[in-house]
Amino acid sequence: MTPSPYPALPYPKENFMNSGSAPCHKTFTGGQAERMYYYLNTFHRDLWFPGYIINKEMTVLKETKFHQDVNIYSGGRLIIKAEAIMAEGATIIVHQGGQLVVNGGKIRACSLSEDERSTWNGVTVKGLTPI
Repeated sequence: MTPSPYPALPYPKENFMNSGSAPCHKTFTGGQAERMYYYLNTFHRDLWFPGYIINKEMTVLKETKFHQDVNIYSGGRLIIKAEAIMAEGATIIVHQGGQLVVNGGKIRACSLSEDERSTWNGVTVKGLTPI
């Protein structure tokens, strides 16, 4: 189990996360959105998952299946040295400042059967609009 980078914090009573119904529930506390996102992506992917978020270096060293879109943000670098298998309809999105490096590996669609592969949406590169 992955340890939490967030300490146990006191339970704030005036925010959306409170189980009561008082009218003062109108805000998230500092860092609360980050903590929710961390726990959802780390422990509850079955409940909600916006896709893979890469904002630091990640290296694919063995066969890896990506079941949703892969977003590589500024400062993020995805290095593929083995086989990356993409789910049907998934896309690798390289945002401005992100990097996708395929070095000795390959990206392919998921196999539906021995004779048939699904289709994935390829790589989209986002950045500045040329003048």
